[in-house]
Parts: sequence; structure tokens; C-alpha cells
Amino acid sequence: MICSLLTAVSIFAGVCSDAVPQALAGKPPSFSVELARTMINKHRAGHGLAPLAIDRRLMAAAKAHSADLSRRGSITHRGSDGSYPKDRARRFGYTPRLASENVAAGYHNTGDVIKGWKGSRGHNENLLRRGAKHMGMALVYNPKVGKQTYWTLVIGVPR
Repeated sequence: MICSLLTAVSIFAGVCSDAVPQALAGKPPSFSVELARTMINKHRAGHGLAPLAIDRRLMAAAKAHSADLSRRGSITHRGSDGSYPKDRARRFGYTPRLASENVAAGYHNTGDVIKGWKGSRGHNENLLRRGAKHMGMALVYNPKVGKQTYWTLVIGVPR
């Protein structure tokens, strides 16, 4: 399965979750980057870590990757142009020492996708990345493709 392959290849880029995504309930999904930041920062605080600030450049990188995933109807950390999270962060003007990425599909709201990532070892490692200062997150909803919702979270450790 692709998740197994990505786990071996992308330990610092995030890994696929074994969590089962929630099926859409016939209405558009809900997304709030503020709720995501609040949930992530509460989780980080519980582990003695500094909070993350929302960064517009990482938001743009996340949005571009979610759009790419939606166009392809698949989940991967490798962009259709061969890029990886660090490449995409740079493309949007962020200079990372490290860019971690979580991706997901099929979740219907912000709370459920964050909960899913917290329950996945690799994703949770990214949420708890030491030295991280910034985050950007996006959802692209495409009711005509695959899992319909394509989520990307980019967590940046700046230079």
C-alpha cells in the first residue's frame, strides 16, 4: 500500500494515517485554520512545546498541494511536478530548515482530521515537531473526485 511506502520514504515529510476517514454526509466539509491552530497548539502545549503561528506562505503551499492531490484524486507527499514539502514551502517564499507535511483525504471537518493525525504515529510526530514555529493548512473539496476532501498541513522549522 502507498502508505507503507511513504512511511519508509518520508519520515520527516509526514506519513499516511491508518485512521479511517469519515464519509461525507451529503454537505460540503467545514474547515477552520484557526480551529486547527488552536487544537494543534493545545496538543503541543501538553507536550511542553511552543505554539505555532499561521504563516501565509505555508498556507499557500498547503493549498497548492491539496489542489494537486484533488486533481489527481490521490494522497501522496510528492507533487505532480516531483516536488516535496520543503520545495513547495520555498516556492511560496518560506525558507525552511525543515518542512513537515501531513496529508489526508475523506475527512469532513477540521476537528476530525486533526484527531486522525494525532492518532497516527508519523502524523503526530509532525504535530509535535521540536523547533517548529509556523504552520499552514488547507482543504480542497472536489465532490467529483475520489475521496472528495484533500487536506494538507505544512509545519515549518525556519532557518
